[in-house]
Amino acid sequence: MKIALIFTPLRPKRAWKMFGKHIRVVPPLSLAYVAAIAEKAGHRVIIIDTAAEQLSLEDTIKRIRDFSPDICGFTMTTLGFHQTLSWIKKIKEKVKIPVIVGGWHLSIYPQETMCHDDIDYAVIGESENILPDLLKALEFGSSLYNIKGIAFRDNGRVIITPNAPMTADLDVIPFPARHLLDNTLYQNIFSRKKNFTAMLSARGCPYNCIFCDLNTKKFRMRSVKNFVDEIEINYKQFSIREFDIYDSSFTIDRERVIKICDEIIKRKLNIFWTARTRVDNVNKDMLRIMARSGCNTIMYGVESADQNILKLLRKQTNIEMIKDAIKWTRESGIKTFGFFMIGVPGETYETAMRTIRFSIELDLDYVQFSKLVVFPNTEVYHMLMQEGFGDYWREFTRDPATEKELPLIETDLTTEEAMRLVKKAYLYFYFRPAYLWKAFKRLGSILELKNSINAALGLIFDGWK
Repeated sequence: MKIALIFTPLRPKRAWKMFGKHIRVVPPLSLAYVAAIAEKAGHRVIIIDTAAEQLSLEDTIKRIRDFSPDICGFTMTTLGFHQTLSWIKKIKEKVKIPVIVGGWHLSIYPQETMCHDDIDYAVIGESENILPDLLKALEFGSSLYNIKGIAFRDNGRVIITPNAPMTADLDVIPFPARHLLDNTLYQNIFSRKKNFTAMLSARGCPYNCIFCDLNTKKFRMRSVKNFVDEIEINYKQFSIREFDIYDSSFTIDRERVIKICDEIIKRKLNIFWTARTRVDNVNKDMLRIMARSGCNTIMYGVESADQNILKLLRKQTNIEMIKDAIKWTRESGIKTFGFFMIGVPGETYETAMRTIRFSIELDLDYVQFSKLVVFPNTEVYHMLMQEGFGDYWREFTRDPATEKELPLIETDLTTEEAMRLVKKAYLYFYFRPAYLWKAFKRLGSILELKNSINAALGLIFDGWK
């Protein structure tokens, strides 16, 4: 079969903005994995990244027609569900072709997803255990009832089959099909060299933060060899020099991280890389070898400067841990990036301002502030439902007309007040003369300078439309 995988742009509403388009253009990793799985099963695949390639709907339809696929595939996210659905509808008006969708959102709301007639098939779960059998059945016209982890229609009735098993050994999954992407198009704000890509070394998370649903997925890690093999292939075949590791907490297993760094050094892979982690998952020795292997930035989920709020969020961290981790990272020669949230349970104007001042006191290189977004399948969302708000995301999936601002939980701050505090945080942090001078001195390349300017302009001119 011929399969066209299409990545559509996400333009979040004002209250959901996190300034991503000014900071990074990331390859559609989930679709690249799907493409690799489909190719391994013997199918021909293209990926159309409408965001990175800046394609219009008409451009996209032309690309689809030129390839003449048997089926089109899309990733559906919670925030971008109806934006992607609108592309699907418009494409199907011009090109009569079946559509298959996937994404974590479907695992929560499969029935609601399938209520939209323009979606023909859905993969509910991890694609490598589901997609090959589904494509084979579609190709040969065989029954879909025995395939686990899918949704489809039979005489107008939506059928949802039992869940497919999760993948125990992540090493069996083929590497993302980056040969189907233009790797020169991608970058993030830290980029010094082309080309750039994103990677994952694990799935799930063993922690229990109330605002995140990653803990609903079993935590599994790839082996050191498998992960570094992918880096080396990217380095040699696609001339990729910048890597962003998208694990929620890359350094959970410190011994594994040290082995990964040793292997990067041993193979003489001259790369730069960034990672996300927790402040309680680093130490001095590990940070030093991370720096030696090319780590240039670590992004920490700091969230708040108020200890009671950290406890409510189940972060299992404290202010001293935060200070130590940032200090050790800076001493290792690695840049520091802090994630902060405004409007979380227990928040007041005073705690929010304390968090803003704390971000400055930490002497971080970068920060990202955002209003709390209450995602489905999280504890904070269940708190909202218990307060009588109902299952908002279920209704939203069915009907975009139900879209509205979600209230904040257990705080006196309104959404508008939280958004104003987010704006104030960015202005206070990034537009200090001392910070601007420091930022200018540390710039490592013209590319990094360009990215920094674009991010700053984005914050000023359209971050709060």
